[in-house]
Amino acid sequence: MKKSITTLFYLLFYMAASQAQTGCCHFISTNQCLPGFTESFCASIAPSTWYLSSTGTCNNAVGGMPGPGGVCHISALPVELIDFRSIKLKTSIKLIWATASETDNKGFEVQQSYDGVDWQALEFVEGHGTSFEQHEYEYKVERLKAGANYFRLKQIDFDDAFEFSNVVGEVWTNNRSELLVLPNPVVDGLRVFIPSGFDENQSKYQIISITGQIVKSGTVTDKSSMKIEISELPSGTYFFRISNKRATKDTKFIKL
Repeated sequence: MKKSITTLFYLLFYMAASQAQTGCCHFISTNQCLPGFTESFCASIAPSTWYLSSTGTCNNAVGGMPGPGGVCHISALPVELIDFRSIKLKTSIKLIWATASETDNKGFEVQQSYDGVDWQALEFVEGHGTSFEQHEYEYKVERLKAGANYFRLKQIDFDDAFEFSNVVGEVWTNNRSELLVLPNPVVDGLRVFIPSGFDENQSKYQIISITGQIVKSGTVTDKSSMKIEISELPSGTYFFRISNKRATKDTKFIKL
């Protein structure tokens, strides 16, 4: 039922001349930058895939490119995913997705990753088989780790063929109780998530080398997160320290 990327591309190219429509998308791999992440960190995320939909548009918010010559024949996928997003709640992250149509859809395996590369299955959500009506789904994730949490769907047919959705993600800070720096390792820009109790203009930060030398310092300028440019620092292991009159917290990161 599912065709490989190469097969689909040539099929679209062949059929474009005989039955062409505008505005459709072919398969292409790309890195997708999530809100709150730097470009260098996004470069390390496993590629997501753009899908061809039966309406001639790319599913969800994933970008697309014109087919050969700007036109192509629209070939419907077994499941047309029109929405997949994550919502951060107080103690969990809710995943919401919707389909415009389904063909032989057994269901969706919800998968989670902490690095965008290694994935683990969380739960299986049953699909609606074959349906031409819109259906909405949701799943609440409560097993979360401080830092980046990525999610994707593995859509499975009754014949066990499958496809992956695009990737969505949230930064989880355990109710701001921990000092968190992302990405780690980092290339240039370090995003620091400020723990509660370290308000702006009342707390200081220091970046300390492995030998104990203070190589950068400053004042906390935001109560939730701030970005610090560290492209000038040599590669190596560093400690990020935040402190005020009441407390001090440290965490370690690697500069590439």
